[in-house]
Amino acid sequence: MRPVLPVLALALSALLAAAVASPTMVTAAGGDIDVFTNEGSVHFPGDVVFNLGVEAPSDIQEVKIYFRIPPSQVWMYAYPDVDPSPRVETSFRLDLRGVDYLPPGTEIEYYYQIRDASSSVFDTERNTLFYVDDRYRWDTTTVGPLTIFSHDVSGRQLRSLAEAVEGPLREIGDLLEMELERPMRGVLYNSQAEARDAFPVQSRTTTERGVFAGYAFPDRGVFIGVGLHPRLVLHESAHILLEAAVDSPTARIPGWLNEGFASYVETRSGDFRRSMAGSDDPLRVPLRHMQSVTGTPSAISDFYRKSESVVGYLLESYGDSTFRELLSHLHWGRSIDHALETAYGFDQEGLDRRWASALTGEDIPGPSGSALQREGPAEEAGRAPSTEHEGESGGRPDPGPRNGLPFQFFDTLAIAVLALAVVGVMSLGFLMRRLRDRGDGREEGDRLTEDEWRGRP
Repeated sequence: MRPVLPVLALALSALLAAAVASPTMVTAAGGDIDVFTNEGSVHFPGDVVFNLGVEAPSDIQEVKIYFRIPPSQVWMYAYPDVDPSPRVETSFRLDLRGVDYLPPGTEIEYYYQIRDASSSVFDTERNTLFYVDDRYRWDTTTVGPLTIFSHDVSGRQLRSLAEAVEGPLREIGDLLEMELERPMRGVLYNSQAEARDAFPVQSRTTTERGVFAGYAFPDRGVFIGVGLHPRLVLHESAHILLEAAVDSPTARIPGWLNEGFASYVETRSGDFRRSMAGSDDPLRVPLRHMQSVTGTPSAISDFYRKSESVVGYLLESYGDSTFRELLSHLHWGRSIDHALETAYGFDQEGLDRRWASALTGEDIPGPSGSALQREGPAEEAGRAPSTEHEGESGGRPDPGPRNGLPFQFFDTLAIAVLALAVVGVMSLGFLMRRLRDRGDGREEGDRLTEDEWRGRP
């Protein structure tokens, strides 16, 4: 499920060691300062503590810590407590729980700005801290752009997982026509109990039933999940790759498209009907009401099944290139309806009807009540399906024996005669009212005004 970082193919201990800086000398116009402590430590879940020890020729008046979460370029800052002195030791605690939640596997880049009594300003070197679950000793396995973090599993299991996802990851990249260069991290726990403190806050029912086995955080290039399951890894990786393909601050990918894409490319089965087996009402929840994943566990399951089927229908019926065109329009900030209409020729409601028609083999009425023609597998990829009808039954053979010319036009003739009769009756009624008004001596102004008409008893 969905709620770009440099990847180092090193043991986690080496990653953590990179967050501890050795003593350095920082030079500025005012002279030298000695940074004798500069380290960060993780206290999982939720706490990161940064410790700084610095010495300068004059009193240190202020320490300011800057930090950011790559790939974001936005720097945040805070002021650790400082008692003015030539030698200062201070710390800053960053709370990563609640609204400031960060998934394990995220990196934090930081540095300090130090001001002394002479108003000289010194910047320390930038360091990187990896926010990881320090309850376990993690191993890493690299598959293309993806580094998988796991603990207490055999090398054989990891090799099997790597072999299972390597090819499909390339296929997802090919589908999206993107180079798999942006690194990703996946942190895999061995059970739901282990992952409970690592997952974002969920409802009690969702947590107890283990509805979600994984979460992707595309803006961090990270996903977390439970188990060494290839489909889980592909699903969460697909979220990150899809949003990398639609990399724009104005882009909005609806939930059904995001989850549907990730679910479909897990297996790329080639049959969009598979996930909807046993469903008796495909239009019960329309796509317009599926912009995000919400509801009971049962409703969430239905959401995923329909989303997978709809995205499969788009890919199988119209091809990969039209799907990429859809993503391109989303990238430029177009709404999902605008993007669908431009790429396919129909909006979300039209997609709902076409998909349901192809799924059930029945004609689905449109807004005007007219039936929508079913599409066959030979529909040309990238072309909007035809909505023209052959006869009155949406392209199917007519049931009646309409072989003679008089019968063929009988309905049209009857309707024309009836229309003429109605017009004649209305005209006669109008003429009679005019004659009656004149006979009573009433003029135009004596008639009811529009307001009086609406206010009549």
